[in-house]
Amino acid sequence: MKEIALKFKKGEQIIRNIDYFSHMLYPLMKDKKLIQKLYFDLERTCKIIIECVLLYEYKYKRISNFNLSIDLFKKVSKRFNIDGEEIKLIEEIINKANEIKNSQVDFLKKEKYVALRNKQYSLITIDEIKNSLEKIKKIYKKIKENFGKDLLISKYLK
Repeated sequence: MKEIALKFKKGEQIIRNIDYFSHMLYPLMKDKKLIQKLYFDLERTCKIIIECVLLYEYKYKRISNFNLSIDLFKKVSKRFNIDGEEIKLIEEIINKANEIKNSQVDFLKKEKYVALRNKQYSLITIDEIKNSLEKIKKIYKKIKENFGKDLLISKYLK
């Protein structure tokens, strides 16, 4: 249980960093690498959410095998009050981050990060990052409330 709590705390730290960089540092720098890093950190937090929930379910033997899959996460997320829209957001962030990683060209134009690959493009704005971050914070809060009910995990989250 300590492992789950430590991963969860790591995710909370990443969220605080994204919040600081997107609100305080980005208006000063306006760098494409900063937007890219913020989005990749959002992806990391989404993967941490999936990993913590699935690991928790595995520890309590509610799922038989532990593999990081979004389909398995969809099945067990109802216990954590995570709705379909929030799952869709997590999927979107992970998919868009993979598109960015595989892009051939990327640049910043009028405060929009553009990643091109095979005549397809992905756009990211700082406002999109901020909005996604707020929604991810709500998901973290729901999971933390659920973990707070578990005495084995709650003692490590303080």
